[in-house]
Amino acid sequence: MVERSTWEGFDIYVNKHIIPYFEPMKLKIKELTPAHIQEYYAYKYTDGRCDGKAGGLSIESIIKHKSVLMTALDEAVLYELIQMNPAKYVKLPTKRSSKRKETFLTAEQAAQMLELFVDTPYYALVYTTLYYGLRKSEVLGLKWSSVDFIHNTLTIENVVVKNTTIEEKSDLKTNASYHTFPLIPNVRRILEGQKRWQMMNRI
Repeated sequence: MVERSTWEGFDIYVNKHIIPYFEPMKLKIKELTPAHIQEYYAYKYTDGRCDGKAGGLSIESIIKHKSVLMTALDEAVLYELIQMNPAKYVKLPTKRSSKRKETFLTAEQAAQMLELFVDTPYYALVYTTLYYGLRKSEVLGLKWSSVDFIHNTLTIENVVVKNTTIEEKSDLKTNASYHTFPLIPNVRRILEGQKRWQMMNRI
């Protein structure tokens, strides 16, 4: 069974990328050739975004498009609509050699950011995110059950992802997806204050 977030990703690939590209060509499935597939990959890699931004998609994204096309065309072979899958031997574009530059905040920049959130409901979230370097999906998935004040640990056991709808996932894909961090005194103090604030508001 496919997870909702995976299904929604497939839906985006098909309805926002694949269909809008191939539909104007008015091709029957038996007329589809490896050259058509190759041109699709090349276009998506160089100028294939559909969000209005310049540039193309990453190789990682195009691999997902290839997976959808391969599966659909394999089904067509199975039902004898075509004799062979035209996407089977098509190679992906060569990955750009330029290295991605990672950007990190300095201690001074992190302190300046925290100052912006002092006395707001988001201070604990931003502080925890900055200290542990959490991903957006990880910090949005944090619950009080993830925080163990007895053993002083914080565990990443839920994530929140979004394609077209927002979905909470507690069954992370691999054991490596679960992280347990020591709950340092500063973070503990801030989270305890946040919990007291929430309880007061609930009352």
